[in-house]
Amino acid sequence: MKKLIEGRDYSIHEYITKDKREITNRKICPICRECEHRKICSNRANLYTMKKCAKCRNCTDNDNCDKFYIYKRIKAEILNLGYNEKTGKSIRKQFSGKTKEEALQKLYESFDEVINNKGKYDDDTQKTCEISIVNIAIDIEEKKFKKGITRPNGYKTNKDVINRISKNRFADIPIQNVSKKQIENFLEEERKHSSSTISKDFRILRDVFKEAMRKGLIKENFFDQNYHDPIEKPKSFKQDKKVEALTAREQYMLENYMRNNSSKYNNILLLCLYTGMRVGEVLSLTPNDIIRYNDDITIQISKTLTKSKDGKTMLGDAPKTKNGIRKIDLRQDSKEVLNIALKEMIPNENNVIFAQQNGKLYEESMINNAFKRIAKNAGIRVIYTKKKKQNGKIVNLKLSNVHTHMLRHTFATRCIEAGVPIHVLQKVLGHAKIQTTIDTYGDIYDYFRQKEMNKYDEYMANQNKNFAEEFANKNKE
Repeated sequence: MKKLIEGRDYSIHEYITKDKREITNRKICPICRECEHRKICSNRANLYTMKKCAKCRNCTDNDNCDKFYIYKRIKAEILNLGYNEKTGKSIRKQFSGKTKEEALQKLYESFDEVINNKGKYDDDTQKTCEISIVNIAIDIEEKKFKKGITRPNGYKTNKDVINRISKNRFADIPIQNVSKKQIENFLEEERKHSSSTISKDFRILRDVFKEAMRKGLIKENFFDQNYHDPIEKPKSFKQDKKVEALTAREQYMLENYMRNNSSKYNNILLLCLYTGMRVGEVLSLTPNDIIRYNDDITIQISKTLTKSKDGKTMLGDAPKTKNGIRKIDLRQDSKEVLNIALKEMIPNENNVIFAQQNGKLYEESMINNAFKRIAKNAGIRVIYTKKKKQNGKIVNLKLSNVHTHMLRHTFATRCIEAGVPIHVLQKVLGHAKIQTTIDTYGDIYDYFRQKEMNKYDEYMANQNKNFAEEFANKNKE
């Protein structure tokens, strides 16, 4: 390989790059805190206006910055490529990396091709060469969010996935330089995570390569089923979590405990238990969602709690899924809970039935933590974990291994035990497809179906016993 000389064949320099932190609980950085323009300065709002402030633009203090990830990059640029005949601007071909060695390796690997085609490169080609998987992924999500295809909570989730992918070397190099092997190695590593995590990673990468192919950035889409050996979604090493529901005995213990111990969380938890509603759906209920006709009460579910782009809890304008829009007819137990909740309702700007004392929306995590405390006190699924105290002593910490989604599963399980048909349960739970209900509760249905079929064996055994006795008596005669 030709030995390249710095300054003659290429130049190399270090630069600082900054990415906005999507969510941060950090304290304001010392420089901004002491700045006399802090109260009127808008440059902390985003990456682009930040560059207007000399202090922010030149800051490299990643440890204390509460707005941006700051890290060093190396850029190597091939020299002497000439000028663009149309624009008169110099033709550039740059390669970036986290280290000098990485940037130079990319430059050496592409040097001959670039030199041979230097007359064909222009500014547009330069920009195309620098487009990475992360660039394309962010662009896709921004467009979906602006068009309303993705809601704030989904947008935030997808950005978190992109941030996780971006930690890999292949994610921030030009996409045409990414090899199939790199993607496969990444997905193989992801098998240590849950099936849900793998599905999210796979979907983001598949959409990126589809978009890159559409834009002509790549010649082959490794995810296309027409590709000679397409990348397939790998299976997780972890087993999918089975449906966890409280047993009938545990449910009785929970209800009995809450009857004798008042809590501001009781009505929320009981409404989840008696209706199968998701906790986010319960927390978003307003009096306008309650339909009364004589003694009958129906809840119209049309929304749920969600997260904004910056991760704050907000009242959504739609349910979790399209089929989440549904009506639930209340039975006597859930009617009593709802009527008590309406009487105890705290006035709030969102007009939700369940709000904190200050009128703010509940966080789902707050309800989950409350359920764990209540279940622990009720003696339900208590576990002990070791925790180190400040004085150095190791003590057992008493906890309960429950979560609020178990209440929804508990309701569904009681319905199955009572003989509710699966297509009815599908509608009540708001599943888009009956297959979802079967996949989630199929094992429970199989168990109770087998118990019902055992009645046939018992019936036939009794019949045969009676016939045997009858014919035995005839033979005696």
